[in-house]
Amino acid sequence: MTLRVGWFSTGRGEGSRRLLTAAVDAIQRGGLDAEVVFVFCNRERGEHAATDGFLDLAASYGIPCLTRSSRAFRRAHDGARSKPNEPLPPWRAEYDRR
Repeated sequence: MTLRVGWFSTGRGEGSRRLLTAAVDAIQRGGLDAEVVFVFCNRERGEHAATDGFLDLAASYGIPCLTRSSRAFRRAHDGARSKPNEPLPPWRAEYDRR
């Protein structure tokens, strides 16, 4: 049975692109019985060039891309940035719920 996968990534680094490419290559070779049915990114086009490249890569594989800017959501909710080793701020929990 083919595993249907939703792929979540900020897509900001080379590792993000390589990991997606490796997964798609494995699927196309028949080594992984899966299908990436969508990519979700917490940045929208235009927020960062590297993320735009990642979204272009996903689209080149025919994978639908869904985006919602966590930065814009945070600013709209007057939220502070998340800090390492601390609980998520309320705006972030709300972003994740939506």
